[in-house]
Amino acid sequence: MNIVSTQYSLKYKSFEIYLSGCDGYCNGCHNEELWDFGAGTHYKEWLPRIQEKVNMFPSLVEYIWVLGGEPLLQNKTELMDLLSFLQELEKKTVLWTRFSLEDVKKEGLLEYLWAVKVGEYREELAKDKYVSNGIQLASTNQKLIILKEEGN
Repeated sequence: MNIVSTQYSLKYKSFEIYLSGCDGYCNGCHNEELWDFGAGTHYKEWLPRIQEKVNMFPSLVEYIWVLGGEPLLQNKTELMDLLSFLQELEKKTVLWTRFSLEDVKKEGLLEYLWAVKVGEYREELAKDKYVSNGIQLASTNQKLIILKEEGN
C-alpha cells in the first residue's frame, strides 16, 4: 500500500493522507491521478513523517482523514496497520470510501475509526453545498457516519 501525499485542511482541522490505488469505478472522480496502485511511496516510509506532521500542530489537527484512491481496495493487513498506527496519535480518524458502512464493517475496520464517509461519487446526484455531519460532500448519496461519540 502506498501513500502519495499528505496535507492539512484548516477548514476542517484535519490532516489528510492520500493512498494510491483505485479501479476507477466512480464516474467523474476528482482524484484520477491516484488510480495507479504503484504511485507514491510505501506507507511504512511515511509513518515517521505523519507522526511528526500531526504532532507539529496539535491544536490545529483534530481529525486524520484517510482518502484515496480507494482505501478499501488496499492490502487489508497494511490498511489495518496504518489505521492502528493512526489510533496511537489520539486524533479522530475518518476513512473516506465509496463503499457502504456494511463493507467497512466486514473488513473489520470500524474499531480503528471515529467516522466513515460512505458512498461513491454520483455525478447525477452532485450538489455544490451538500453537507453531512458538518462535512461538505460531493453527491447526495454520500454520508458521513459518526461511529463514536465525542471525546472518543
